[in-house]
Amino acid sequence: MDADDESLPERFEKQVAFMDSDATISILGTTYYRYDARRNERYVRSFPTNDRDIRRSMALYIPICNGSVMYRKAVVEKVGGYNENIDDLVDLDLWLRAASHFQFANLGPPPLHIYWFDPQHSYFEKSHGSYRRVWHGIKLNGRAIRQFQLPAYYYALLGAKLLYYAVLPNSLKRIARSIVSGG
Repeated sequence: MDADDESLPERFEKQVAFMDSDATISILGTTYYRYDARRNERYVRSFPTNDRDIRRSMALYIPICNGSVMYRKAVVEKVGGYNENIDDLVDLDLWLRAASHFQFANLGPPPLHIYWFDPQHSYFEKSHGSYRRVWHGIKLNGRAIRQFQLPAYYYALLGAKLLYYAVLPNSLKRIARSIVSGG
Protein backbone atom coordinates (compact mmCIF):
# COMPACT_ATOMS: atom_id res chain seq x y z
CA MET A 1 0.00 0.00 0.00
CA ASP A 2 1.39 3.40 -0.97
CA ALA A 3 1.64 6.14 1.64
CA ASP A 4 -1.25 8.11 0.11
CA ASP A 5 -3.60 5.14 -0.34
CA GLU A 6 -6.41 4.51 2.11
CA SER A 7 -8.05 1.43 3.53
CA LEU A 8 -11.69 2.02 4.30
CA PRO A 9 -12.68 1.28 7.92
CA GLU A 10 -14.36 -2.08 7.27
CA ARG A 11 -11.68 -3.51 4.97
CA PHE A 12 -9.72 -5.61 7.46
CA GLU A 13 -12.84 -6.87 9.23
CA LYS A 14 -14.39 -8.05 5.96
CA GLN A 15 -11.20 -9.64 4.65
CA VAL A 16 -10.43 -11.46 7.91
CA ALA A 17 -14.01 -12.73 8.12
CA PHE A 18 -13.83 -14.00 4.54
CA MET A 19 -10.51 -15.75 5.05
CA ASP A 20 -11.71 -17.25 8.34
CA SER A 21 -14.75 -18.64 6.54
CA ASP A 22 -12.78 -20.17 3.65
CA ALA A 23 -9.46 -21.80 4.53
CA THR A 24 -8.81 -22.63 0.86
CA ILE A 25 -8.26 -18.95 0.01
CA SER A 26 -4.76 -17.69 0.77
CA ILE A 27 -4.63 -14.44 -1.23
CA LEU A 28 -7.55 -12.01 -1.05
CA GLY A 29 -7.96 -8.67 -2.80
CA THR A 30 -10.82 -6.19 -2.93
CA THR A 31 -12.69 -3.87 -5.23
CA TYR A 32 -11.28 -0.35 -4.93
CA TYR A 33 -11.71 3.30 -5.84
CA ARG A 34 -9.07 4.58 -8.24
CA TYR A 35 -8.45 8.33 -8.13
CA ASP A 36 -6.21 9.69 -10.85
CA ALA A 37 -5.64 13.44 -10.42
CA ARG A 38 -3.50 13.73 -13.54
CA ARG A 39 -6.30 12.56 -15.83
CA ASN A 40 -9.10 13.81 -13.58
CA GLU A 41 -10.58 10.29 -13.49
CA ARG A 42 -12.34 8.62 -10.60
CA TYR A 43 -13.86 5.20 -10.89
CA VAL A 44 -14.47 1.90 -9.15
CA ARG A 45 -12.21 -0.96 -10.21
CA SER A 46 -13.63 -4.45 -9.77
CA PHE A 47 -11.91 -7.73 -10.47
CA PRO A 48 -13.01 -11.34 -10.87
CA THR A 49 -13.92 -12.84 -7.51
CA ASN A 50 -13.13 -16.54 -7.98
CA ASP A 51 -9.81 -18.35 -8.32
CA ARG A 52 -10.37 -19.66 -11.87
CA ASP A 53 -11.24 -16.25 -13.32
CA ILE A 54 -8.46 -14.49 -11.40
CA ARG A 55 -5.90 -16.91 -12.87
CA ARG A 56 -7.21 -16.35 -16.40
CA SER A 57 -7.07 -12.60 -15.86
CA MET A 58 -3.38 -12.77 -14.93
CA ALA A 59 -2.78 -13.47 -18.61
CA LEU A 60 -4.06 -9.96 -19.43
CA TYR A 61 -3.63 -7.71 -16.39
CA ILE A 62 -3.06 -7.72 -12.62
CA PRO A 63 -6.40 -8.89 -11.17
CA ILE A 64 -5.62 -8.19 -7.51
CA CYS A 65 -5.13 -4.71 -6.08
CA ASN A 66 -1.75 -4.91 -4.37
CA GLY A 67 -2.68 -2.11 -1.97
CA SER A 68 -5.70 -3.99 -0.66
CA VAL A 69 -4.39 -7.55 -0.71
CA MET A 70 -4.39 -9.73 2.39
CA TYR A 71 -2.56 -13.02 2.30
CA ARG A 72 -1.66 -15.78 4.68
CA LYS A 73 1.84 -16.01 6.17
CA ALA A 74 2.24 -19.38 4.42
CA VAL A 75 2.34 -17.60 1.04
CA VAL A 76 5.49 -15.68 1.95
CA GLU A 77 7.04 -18.70 3.65
CA LYS A 78 6.43 -20.89 0.59
CA VAL A 79 7.34 -18.60 -2.33
CA GLY A 80 9.62 -16.05 -0.67
CA GLY A 81 7.58 -12.85 -0.89
CA TYR A 82 8.16 -10.00 -3.33
CA ASN A 83 11.15 -10.29 -5.64
CA GLU A 84 13.55 -7.47 -4.74
CA ASN A 85 15.54 -8.02 -7.94
CA ILE A 86 12.86 -6.56 -10.23
CA ASP A 87 11.80 -2.92 -10.49
CA ASP A 88 8.10 -3.17 -11.15
CA LEU A 89 5.14 -5.53 -11.35
CA VAL A 90 6.42 -7.32 -8.24
CA ASP A 91 2.84 -8.12 -7.34
CA LEU A 92 2.04 -10.03 -10.54
CA ASP A 93 5.34 -11.87 -10.24
CA LEU A 94 4.43 -12.92 -6.67
CA TRP A 95 0.91 -14.00 -7.65
CA LEU A 96 2.27 -16.14 -10.47
CA ARG A 97 4.77 -17.83 -8.15
CA ALA A 98 2.07 -18.36 -5.51
CA ALA A 99 -0.46 -19.74 -7.98
CA SER A 100 1.20 -23.17 -8.01
CA HIS A 101 0.42 -23.56 -4.31
CA PHE A 102 -2.43 -21.28 -3.29
CA GLN A 103 -5.90 -20.08 -4.28
CA PHE A 104 -7.09 -16.52 -4.88
CA ALA A 105 -10.26 -14.52 -4.34
CA ASN A 106 -11.39 -10.90 -4.51
CA LEU A 107 -14.19 -9.32 -2.52
CA GLY A 108 -16.68 -7.70 -4.85
CA PRO A 109 -18.30 -4.31 -4.30
CA PRO A 110 -18.46 -2.19 -2.29
CA PRO A 111 -14.88 -0.91 -2.62
CA LEU A 112 -12.76 -1.28 0.51
CA HIS A 113 -9.67 0.64 -0.59
CA ILE A 114 -8.77 3.94 -2.24
CA TYR A 115 -5.84 3.95 -4.64
CA TRP A 116 -4.48 7.42 -5.36
CA PHE A 117 -2.70 7.04 -8.70
CA ASP A 118 0.82 8.49 -8.68
CA PRO A 119 1.38 10.21 -12.03
CA GLN A 120 5.15 9.71 -11.67
CA HIS A 121 4.52 6.00 -12.32
CA SER A 122 2.10 6.38 -15.22
CA TYR A 123 2.79 3.74 -17.83
CA PHE A 124 0.40 5.46 -20.22
CA GLU A 125 3.00 8.10 -20.98
CA LYS A 126 5.38 7.48 -23.84
CA SER A 127 8.78 7.16 -22.22
CA HIS A 128 11.49 4.55 -22.10
CA GLY A 129 10.41 3.42 -18.65
CA SER A 130 6.79 3.00 -19.66
CA TYR A 131 7.63 0.78 -22.61
CA ARG A 132 9.97 -1.24 -20.43
CA ARG A 133 7.16 -1.71 -17.90
CA VAL A 134 4.63 -2.67 -20.57
CA TRP A 135 7.09 -5.16 -22.09
CA HIS A 136 7.79 -6.66 -18.66
CA GLY A 137 4.03 -6.95 -18.11
CA ILE A 138 3.57 -8.67 -21.47
CA LYS A 139 6.27 -11.21 -20.53
CA LEU A 140 4.57 -11.91 -17.19
CA ASN A 141 1.19 -12.22 -18.93
CA GLY A 142 2.74 -14.72 -21.34
CA ARG A 143 4.09 -16.65 -18.37
CA ALA A 144 0.54 -16.83 -17.00
CA ILE A 145 -0.77 -18.15 -20.33
CA ARG A 146 1.79 -20.95 -20.26
CA GLN A 147 1.51 -21.64 -16.52
CA PHE A 148 -2.28 -21.92 -16.55
CA GLN A 149 -2.34 -23.64 -19.95
CA LEU A 150 -4.74 -21.09 -21.39
CA PRO A 151 -5.96 -21.19 -25.01
CA ALA A 152 -3.65 -19.79 -27.70
CA TYR A 153 -6.01 -16.88 -28.45
CA TYR A 154 -4.78 -15.26 -25.21
CA TYR A 155 -1.57 -14.43 -27.10
CA ALA A 156 -3.66 -12.45 -29.62
CA LEU A 157 -5.23 -10.57 -26.73
CA LEU A 158 -1.73 -9.67 -25.52
CA GLY A 159 -0.97 -8.29 -28.98
CA ALA A 160 -4.07 -6.12 -28.76
CA LYS A 161 -2.94 -4.92 -25.33
CA LEU A 162 0.44 -3.93 -26.72
CA LEU A 163 -1.21 -2.00 -29.55
CA TYR A 164 -3.49 -0.29 -27.02
CA TYR A 165 -0.49 1.10 -25.13
CA ALA A 166 1.61 1.94 -28.17
CA VAL A 167 -0.90 3.31 -30.68
CA LEU A 168 -4.16 4.42 -29.10
CA PRO A 169 -4.37 8.17 -28.34
CA ASN A 170 -4.82 9.09 -24.68
CA SER A 171 -8.37 10.36 -25.33
CA LEU A 172 -9.42 6.91 -26.58
CA LYS A 173 -7.56 5.22 -23.70
CA ARG A 174 -9.69 7.29 -21.33
CA ILE A 175 -12.86 6.04 -23.01
CA ALA A 176 -11.58 2.45 -22.92
CA ARG A 177 -10.78 2.72 -19.18
CA SER A 178 -14.23 4.14 -18.56
CA ILE A 179 -15.90 1.26 -20.39
CA VAL A 180 -13.79 -1.39 -18.65
CA SER A 181 -14.45 0.12 -15.23
CA GLY A 182 -18.17 0.36 -15.86
CA GLY A 183 -18.16 4.13 -15.54
